[in-house]
Order: sequence, then structure tokens, then C-alpha cells
Amino acid sequence: NGTVSGVSQTLIDEILANPSGFYVNVHNAEFPGGAIRGQLVASSGDGSSTSFIPVIGKVTGANSTNFVTDLRVVNNGGTTANVTLDYYAQNSGGLSAATTTKTFTVAPGEQKLLNDVVGATLVQSGLGGLKITSDQNVVASARIINDLRAQSLGTAGFAVNAEESGQTAGTITFLAQSADYRTNLGYFNNTSTSATVTLTARNSADGSVLGTNTLTIPGFAMVQQPVFSAISSVPEANRTQNDFYITWTSTSPLFIYGAVTDNKTGDAVFNQ
Repeated sequence: NGTVSGVSQTLIDEILANPSGFYVNVHNAEFPGGAIRGQLVASSGDGSSTSFIPVIGKVTGANSTNFVTDLRVVNNGGTTANVTLDYYAQNSGGLSAATTTKTFTVAPGEQKLLNDVVGATLVQSGLGGLKITSDQNVVASARIINDLRAQSLGTAGFAVNAEESGQTAGTITFLAQSADYRTNLGYFNNTSTSATVTLTARNSADGSVLGTNTLTIPGFAMVQQPVFSAISSVPEANRTQNDFYITWTSTSPLFIYGAVTDNKTGDAVFNQ
């Protein structure tokens, strides 16, 4: 709003999408190195909100699984919320803009029900990352289910809450790659800036390294793949693991997660 000049719109968009990745430093004569410094946070003064869900989808998987995503958006305020969904379809090369965008309103106190949001609302298929923007402070969450109701076999799956920003490091537990379970590793870069991430698969008993890989993830890239495709340096002899974990670090905030599916029931567990 004119307080600072000479900032490109691209940088402004990056700050709005990921405020915790930036800080402000105010200098004066007495303290030339910086009189006031602080990390930025999203403003809640106007009630607006921006959050992200790293994976949603409408996709068939191994062993006759059928994954769909239901989205819920709750308006706890007293004013109608204008909500925008930006969907970034799975891609490894990055995107310059959302694959598709949809808008809707949520009345005060309403919980908007968007079942099969990828297929019915976004009119897409496959996997992708989701950005939720609102002029009011809404709460969004998704459940991803293996939907076998058409075969009278019910559903199984997990829920994930939208978050304001990614992280620069993390540990992902409850991973397994065996006859009983299969693990996918996913990432979503919710900004236009490339990030370099190092992934390390570790033995549960002593933390020893099974394998490591460094990736450059372009802006708005989203990928989900078998865990040992993402960390391909793990020797074939070590790729059967009943329980292992992953540590990771990144040059800028990202969403990185593990999705473990039971090969018998099709039930999936999500972990960031």
C-alpha cells in the first residue's frame, strides 16, 4: 500500500504465499545493523487467510484402490467468505500458474461440503496440490479415502488440515515398504521459487543411512512417487523395510509427506 516501493509483483506474490519465509529489517542511525527485525506472518487484521493442502486427488491405484478427496471449508466468522481454490496438478517441472481455479462463497457458520472436490468441483483427475484463499478467516480440511462404496466395501483413508506454510526440515515416520505395505513420498512447492531438498532414508534401529538424494524442486511443482524412486540410492537389497523413517532439509519451505497404503485393505496413512 505504498509503504515500501520498488518491489516486483512476483516477489509480493511470493511473500503473500509464504510470509514465514521472509523477514523485515528496519535500520536507523543509532542501530545501522538493524533496529527492528522480525519474521513476517499472514495478517489477520482483515480476516483474510491463505492455506495449502499438499495432496488431493481423484485416482485409481494398485490393488483396485479408488482414491477420491472430499473438502470441507468452515466459515467461523460473521461475514460471507469469498473463497478461491487454486489447483496445481502433479508435475515435476513446475508451473507458472494454477492448473485450474474455482471460486465459491461460504455463509457465516456454514461448512461447505465439496465431495470429490477434484472430479466434481475442479473437474480434474489425478493428484495435485491445493491453495485455499479467502477474504475471511476460514478453516479448510480434506479427507482422502479409498472409496469402494460402489462395491459395498465402504471407505478407508485419512484426513489432513490445510496449513499456512510449509517447513524447511522434517522427519517422516511410520513408513514401510514390504509385502504388506507400500509407501509413496510426495512434495508440493507452494511458491514460485525453486527449492533444493535433501532426502535421507534411515534405519529405525540406529538411524543409519539407507540412502539419500538431493532434488531441485521448481516453483509450484507437485510430485508423489514410490519412496525408493524418490530416494533411488537405496540398494535393492535394502528396499524391503518393515519400518523406517525419512529426514529432510530444504533451502526454502516445502510440504513433504509420506503416504503408506495397506496392500490388503487399501487403507492409507498420511504423515508429514
